[in-house]
Amino acid sequence: MKKLTKEDLPKTWQSEKKSGVYAEFDKDGFVTHYGFYGESNDSSEHFSISIDYQNRRSVVDKYDERRFLAFDPALDVDDESTIEEALKDFAEKWIGIISEEGSHSPPDCSFCGRSSSEVQKLVAGPRSYICNDCIDVCADMVRG
Repeated sequence: MKKLTKEDLPKTWQSEKKSGVYAEFDKDGFVTHYGFYGESNDSSEHFSISIDYQNRRSVVDKYDERRFLAFDPALDVDDESTIEEALKDFAEKWIGIISEEGSHSPPDCSFCGRSSSEVQKLVAGPRSYICNDCIDVCADMVRG
């Protein structure tokens, strides 16, 4: 398997602290951990992938206030090159997803577009956020 390096990552990562888009590398310069770490108002979230080249495993973690899930790709194949290609595809897919999620940091209200710094509170859904003002508008519509 071609091990992933800095050149395989979007250019938005940093390695100083787990904030925003963060990456870790082994002593040979290969990606071992890549993730998005964010804070907004009273919530925190992260989406990350850890890559274990030696054991041919990748684990993705997603965390926010409401859920935690970790999973591993089911690489139930005998051909070594197929396993390596499946792992590479899995890792590259998740690097893309994590980068896309991280590009929206800090999160914005999915309804009005205001950032977390412009509103009192953002409530997280599975793939979107709604601010306290939009909740009030929705409540008025339901009542009215």
